[in-house]
Amino acid sequence: MIQQLPFIGILMLDTVFQRIPGDVGNPATFNYPVRYKIIKAATAARIVNHERPGRALVNGFVEGARQLEAEGAIGLISSCGFLSLIQDEVANAVSIPAILSSLSLIPILQPSNRYKSVGVITADETQLSPQAFTSLNIEPGSICVAGMQSSKAFTQFIFESSGRDPDKNRLCKDLVNTAEKLLNANPSITILVLECTNLQPYAATLKKELKL
Repeated sequence: MIQQLPFIGILMLDTVFQRIPGDVGNPATFNYPVRYKIIKAATAARIVNHERPGRALVNGFVEGARQLEAEGAIGLISSCGFLSLIQDEVANAVSIPAILSSLSLIPILQPSNRYKSVGVITADETQLSPQAFTSLNIEPGSICVAGMQSSKAFTQFIFESSGRDPDKNRLCKDLVNTAEKLLNANPSITILVLECTNLQPYAATLKKELKL
């Protein structure tokens, strides 16, 4: 009998765009086993929204989390930082660790960043509500936020894509420019957190360019 290796369960939005290495939706990103569960109708446009997902969508994430646990997952993550809004409900529905949003890193980073600021790059700062932070016991006023909503390379890929390849060079350049503007406006920032998992493939370049 072949013993199943431990794996991380990943709750996925219902999207069609390409998941490149570095993105949570590409299994090549990880050096350990992962298993995906797509939550039907949980499109990027529905989730990247200042309001909490509707009951049907929340139920879908809860059910997906329970299915992954039943299949043997030892922990759960997700493909969208906006799911901090339902962190507690999903985590309380399973008996394994569940961390749905990269924003959950902020309480860990803040004590090591005392008297300085944490910057957040998000998919759309106009949609990232204060509740996305308060749901994780983060004081919104302690965070500096900038969004990628003005980047055509980003919005066309994430919200309008039909599966075509992203303009990686343009997207990365827009990300660096967005981060630079945030840092120039808030020089106390010493740490950046990427809310959007689709930006992670460019994190190394961002770190190098900004020397953070």
